[in-house]
Amino acid sequence: MFVYGDKMDRAGGIHLMEHWETPSGRRVVTDDCLDQPPVPLDDELDARCDAAREAIGTAQLLMLRTITLQDRREVYERDGHRDMASYVAAREGISRYKARRWVAGGHALGGLPRLTEALGAGTLGLDKVLELARFATEETEAKLISWARKVTLGSVKAKADEAVAVDDDTKETQKDSAIAWWWMDDGRMWLEGPLRPDQGALVAAGLSETADSLPPDPDGNDDFAARCAAALTLLVTQHASVSAEVVVHTPVSALRDGDGNGRIAGGPVISPEFVARLASDARLRFVLTEDDGNPLGIGRASRDVPKWLEELVRHRDDYRCTFPGCHCRHEAWLKSHHLHWWSWGGSTDLENLVTVCSFHHSLIHVMGWRVALGKDGTTRWFRPDGSYYDPGPAPPPQLISEGRYEGQRLPPIPKLSHAAAHGT
Repeated sequence: MFVYGDKMDRAGGIHLMEHWETPSGRRVVTDDCLDQPPVPLDDELDARCDAAREAIGTAQLLMLRTITLQDRREVYERDGHRDMASYVAAREGISRYKARRWVAGGHALGGLPRLTEALGAGTLGLDKVLELARFATEETEAKLISWARKVTLGSVKAKADEAVAVDDDTKETQKDSAIAWWWMDDGRMWLEGPLRPDQGALVAAGLSETADSLPPDPDGNDDFAARCAAALTLLVTQHASVSAEVVVHTPVSALRDGDGNGRIAGGPVISPEFVARLASDARLRFVLTEDDGNPLGIGRASRDVPKWLEELVRHRDDYRCTFPGCHCRHEAWLKSHHLHWWSWGGSTDLENLVTVCSFHHSLIHVMGWRVALGKDGTTRWFRPDGSYYDPGPAPPPQLISEGRYEGQRLPPIPKLSHAAAHGT
């Protein structure tokens, strides 16, 4: 509940104050001059933080309960998502990993009354609550809450990981191996993944032996972890049956003059020095563009997208499905969709192609959704009725009424007939 009042400061100015009463009766007071005399005492500030934390916990609990209800009603199907996690990730602007935790936690809290109370009262933060909800029971939750208040989030997560692993069929779990990598903001690659016990033992032994045999690093970075990174690179390049192909995007002029940067497909921008290093260790496939950045297409020559053009499409679309909230990056599931369908006279050019996964490709051709590509290279999706699909929270009504909401300026796209579903 919000109660508004006025406060007169020493200079005679009036500042709007906001009193926010939490469910337990605590009052949160905020104003725009907290740092002006008289400054609140430290205890008063602590009390305000406590009240704010309770209010946040109450709101987060309401959000989780609402997500659970939406999941039961399968509202995500209405907006073309595979599951509730995809819907939440798109609407709230969070990672799919966190969205899965929210969805699973919301369902679990339905049978954990004390953990639910702890979140609503601000006794435990959302992150700790979601970790505890992975393995707590109604019989153990009280003891776990008391313990969680005394330890770090990392400790809670570690205990949850251990508990969940015990509940799984360990033998089946250990049969699974997976290596994943992605590019970090600073241009380096992060590589991680679980290996079977036998694979892990061999990899660890091989890396250690190779790292110990390497000469000192000329740059002075000679700790064991750095040597293992160099050992991994050496093992891959020496033992591959053929040199690995690396795709690099670069303008024609940069390749001609030798002084321009390149960009690794799906990765960071690299300097000419690193392009030269790759050229000596791998097979490079350059995807060339005109100096103004405009690549060439093949027009109506073929409906099939050639490999070099498909690489340009993936590069522009960040190597993922362009549907809002879809995190599909697996190349086997990605397709290049003709915006203006080939059967309608559309061309096989970059500006007429977007990346979609197989699920959302069928959403277009079976359910009648449409997608448009803006001049900035971003996509806009439209429901079958032609309305613009914005997965985020609804904008303020004033923006819509004044015509300042971006989605409202896009022209509606008419509904497609199901008979046209044979297009691409």
